[in-house]
Amino acid sequence: MDAAYILIYIFFGLIIILALSVLFSPVRIGLKIAINAAFGTFGLIIAALFGNLIGVSIAINFFNIFLTTTFGIYGLILIFLLKIFI
Repeated sequence: MDAAYILIYIFFGLIIILALSVLFSPVRIGLKIAINAAFGTFGLIIAALFGNLIGVSIAINFFNIFLTTTFGIYGLILIFLLKIFI
């Protein structure tokens, strides 16, 4: 084989690897968002069940679910802070 053919194979191999990495990148980001939303929702349920023990009762409504699924644990902390200070 010539060196030119080897370089062409290497070039196309790198392009295939780059294309596959671009295809799997959104899946990885979507998985991170899904895990973050699951932890936030689970935390909201736990906080709603045991929030009375610390003196903060959190209702499970559309706004709270939206915040916790969007921001995860940070949304749950935001709900706690809003509930305490308002």
